[in-house]
Amino acid sequence: MTRPGPTAVHRLPFTPPFDAAAFAGFLRAHLVVGVDAFTGGTYSRSVDGAHGPVPLEIDLPDPGEFAVTVRLGGAGSDHPAVLAQLRRFLDLDQDPAEVSTALGGDPIVGPLVRARPGLRVPGAFDPFQTAVFAILGQQVSLAAARTLDARFHAALSPDGVQFPDPRTVAALDAGELAGLLRVPGMRARAIVGTAAVFADAGDHPVGAAGLAVADAEAVARLRERLLAVSGVGPWTVDYLLFRCTVDSDACVPGDLVLRQALARLTGAEATLSPRAAQDLAEPWRPHRARALMHLWTYAAYDAG
Repeated sequence: MTRPGPTAVHRLPFTPPFDAAAFAGFLRAHLVVGVDAFTGGTYSRSVDGAHGPVPLEIDLPDPGEFAVTVRLGGAGSDHPAVLAQLRRFLDLDQDPAEVSTALGGDPIVGPLVRARPGLRVPGAFDPFQTAVFAILGQQVSLAAARTLDARFHAALSPDGVQFPDPRTVAALDAGELAGLLRVPGMRARAIVGTAAVFADAGDHPVGAAGLAVADAEAVARLRERLLAVSGVGPWTVDYLLFRCTVDSDACVPGDLVLRQALARLTGAEATLSPRAAQDLAEPWRPHRARALMHLWTYAAYDAG
């Protein structure tokens, strides 16, 4: 959530179209009380800057407009770094024409791409928060994950605004955390173990800017370390990397909604296996992240 204070307005250019309705729908579905909010067409939260939390408000563009208006509070010297994060969060460097050319003729996702040429892949400001959300969302509904994440933030935020620091969480007793959040012990141990990975930033790509960098070797090391944490599986890590790396080819083949959407579109009689989903995604390289976002949007909006 943002705090009142001095603001500066920045307009971020991008190549249209931008599917603001779909982007807003994704954000609303993932809102966590105490972390972020969406009022009208304005998304608000605080992000970490070099001089502390930076409150921001993002006005998503209406159809036909070619800029995103951002109101940033906090130290002006922090604004360039935050604006760079915003570009990744909003996927503003995507070239819609390139994606349409690459995927528009595909028999599965082609019709979806042609219907929504301005669809973007939402990024993330805080990889650790995204990891916690993914762990808390294992085997529960999205609404339940939001409730648990809000509980986590309310109990452990140092100031009611910032998300808990991974070093603080790594020092917690997993049993006490399980009781605090009212989650199974394995879930709490997974959070504490994941926090330890993020607290030790020596060889993985989570930088001070708050977003992971698409360095293939560094991402592979991070993936290996996270998969070694008990209670963290491929879906959790794939989802984290999908949201937090600047990788247009990121994929989450184990995602249930993805596999259900693929089954519906291919006429399969049952939900596809992760391996089958991965095989179907091969022709979409190097744009699997774009294709996945179209399939998620199809499942959440177009297909009811």
